[in-house]
Amino acid sequence: MTHRAAFPAFLMLVATAALLNLQARRDGKDIDENKSVLAGGMMCASSGCHDDESLSTFNTDGSVVLEGLPATYEPGQVYQDLRLIIEDSQGGGVFGFQMAALFEDGSSAGQLLPDFPNTDLFQIDEALVLLHTPVPLQTGEVPFVWRAPFDSQGDVLFRVAANAANDNNDPSFDHINTLEQTVSAPVPSVESYFAQVGDGVAGNIRFTTSLILVNSSSSPAEVQVDLFDSNGDPLEVELGELGSGSSFAVELEPEGGFSAETAGEQDLRVGYMRLSAPPSVGGTAVFRRSQVETGIALFETGVPASSPLQSFSLFVDQRAPRSTGLAIVNTGDQPAEVTLSVFSLQGVEQNGSPNVIELQPGNHRAQFVDQLLPDLPVDFAQGTMTVESTQPLAAVTLRQEADPAPFPASVPLLTAFPVVPR
Repeated sequence: MTHRAAFPAFLMLVATAALLNLQARRDGKDIDENKSVLAGGMMCASSGCHDDESLSTFNTDGSVVLEGLPATYEPGQVYQDLRLIIEDSQGGGVFGFQMAALFEDGSSAGQLLPDFPNTDLFQIDEALVLLHTPVPLQTGEVPFVWRAPFDSQGDVLFRVAANAANDNNDPSFDHINTLEQTVSAPVPSVESYFAQVGDGVAGNIRFTTSLILVNSSSSPAEVQVDLFDSNGDPLEVELGELGSGSSFAVELEPEGGFSAETAGEQDLRVGYMRLSAPPSVGGTAVFRRSQVETGIALFETGVPASSPLQSFSLFVDQRAPRSTGLAIVNTGDQPAEVTLSVFSLQGVEQNGSPNVIELQPGNHRAQFVDQLLPDLPVDFAQGTMTVESTQPLAAVTLRQEADPAPFPASVPLLTAFPVVPR
């Protein structure tokens, strides 16, 4: 095949029944496949189409730009309004290009779709390449469409080689330019839980929960926050500027943060919070108790985010006036059989344990140790508890001190601790 256009056409890819040829120029000169965008070097100037020794330039006088590509792709998403821009400082007026979207192994990443006259797709081995047809382009602005891969196999490398030719049937002063631009693979969200939250009024006491998030990444982060009551049903709250609801989407700026507090205006309800976020996002749920009439804070405690576990331990302190509690959430999709065992500081299992409780999927339970183990000896002071579950549990330890000196008896202390994975 020969080019009909009277200009030094650029690295044409033509699929024939016998073999794949890379052709260029009007005389149909074959170009080695290693000179195409599928190769890392992309030495188009040495292909014979345009020769540095004949005063053409390579990545010097012109430039090639990709506009509209996302920083991170969503699997299966169709990205439109994308644009390849080939600039020409000499004003030559005719253009050519080839472009591929590749995974690290060189296979096509998703599908490039032509969206402009005289552009088409050609296949070489496992890769599809978008390029101009033998008819030259009269503009350096070429729109195209990209469907992101349905399965995320890593970052996608967009590799472009482009030229701006002066249409004088001579390679001199034709400009060769290349570009490599990476679109990052989506970062999978990680689920974590704040296993104890509360909102509302009980008597003269108001309970609220503040959500505090921090993004430690230099990239934006999208966070999904869902609240549930102890039965696993959606728990509707008013959460600061996000308004009312049980499910909230939060966008964090690079290195940014977020804070919002529930209103605490309804009757007291307790439950838990699920956080779906990239690994770069961490946070705390601050559980606060205050007087309704005065607004004076009686205590607040930070509930750490926890990842689901099936086996963990915690320290138990039952020395009066202290008491230790455990909040757990069944994050699995099946009923959980939870086995609780208590040991002395010397590792001796105590009378009345183990005890087995059942927790339905999505259910939450928060009780003190002596409530979870009603047969625990009354003189038990300190030790450890082990928890073994048939389903993953999110958990946090709570320690309360009912009449801590020098505070009044009406001002208890509450502290939250993470559990210890086994």
